[in-house]
Amino acid sequence: MKQTKNIIERIEAVGGKFSTAYRKEYEAIPVLKCEFKEENKEDILKKTGGSWIGAGQLGEGKSLVVYYNGEIVFADYLLTDGCYLGSALALFNTASIWSKQSKWFNLYWLIVLRHIIRENYNHGLDLDDILYEEKPLTFDRIKTVRRLAKEKDQYASIP
Repeated sequence: MKQTKNIIERIEAVGGKFSTAYRKEYEAIPVLKCEFKEENKEDILKKTGGSWIGAGQLGEGKSLVVYYNGEIVFADYLLTDGCYLGSALALFNTASIWSKQSKWFNLYWLIVLRHIIRENYNHGLDLDDILYEEKPLTFDRIKTVRRLAKEKDQYASIP
């Protein structure tokens, strides 16, 4: 629990913005030990004392919330046509059992994949074929798509 509190305190210190400064903390959170829930903004605000200053963004309606050790560590708004974090999670679920036990299968790389999906969708980077190919997700594929996204859009906000 102490590790989770440290992450939340550091996130709050910079106003709740996702930052590569948290890379080590997010890399220490295995996706398999996270809990994902759809929650209303009001419920999240109640749990966080009335103000949201955690990493990620809350929508006006529902958000996909990531819990680790019972604490909220990330949230992403749900759009009418989907959720970037939800899409990244679906891709993560295609990874092989061996990948799921690897060090890269963590919250940091899930969030990186979420950013890639968002930039691909919003900026029309034309990366659908490699992002959504019908093979299990691998770390090499995430790194390749990340590199291609940054090459196609130098202003892409991808950690």
